[in-house]
Amino acid sequence: KDAAYIYFWLGNESSQDEQSTAAQLTVALDDKMGGYPIQVRVVQNKEPPHFMLLFKHKLVVHQGGKASGFKNREEEDEIDDDGTRLFHIRGTNEDNVRAVQVAERAASLNAGDCFVLESPNKLYLWFGTGCLKEERAFTLQVYPKILMMADKHLATDPEIVMEGREPVEF
Repeated sequence: KDAAYIYFWLGNESSQDEQSTAAQLTVALDDKMGGYPIQVRVVQNKEPPHFMLLFKHKLVVHQGGKASGFKNREEEDEIDDDGTRLFHIRGTNEDNVRAVQVAERAASLNAGDCFVLESPNKLYLWFGTGCLKEERAFTLQVYPKILMMADKHLATDPEIVMEGREPVEF
């Protein structure tokens, strides 16, 4: 039987306004389609396999977002545009591995995972001593997408850094 799905994804730090808007837009789209689709609410880090398949195992989550469009709100856009970003690569298999932007500090690193560190002039792929081979493979696949989304093209290949062997610049 044919089926249609409307997914609405909620980030861990999404506001009540954003969550309400996502739900309202989902209902409006469902109504426009005659009530035929199945609505699926997806929460960050709880994505079902069928949702992850839509991204062909290359889900990248960025920090920040757009300010509220509701009246009487004094929020501002939150975009990380200082030229340095850190992405945490984690998962247990190719169906749930993802890249999530985290705070750019040493405390964000952990030995069980991989990370992509983008600086204005260099890209580093950091592999923790306990990271999984799937995470290493995903890191090698996803870093071009992270650069592309930033409309950035570095002249050199990324530097692979093993935990405990970090260069001073890192």
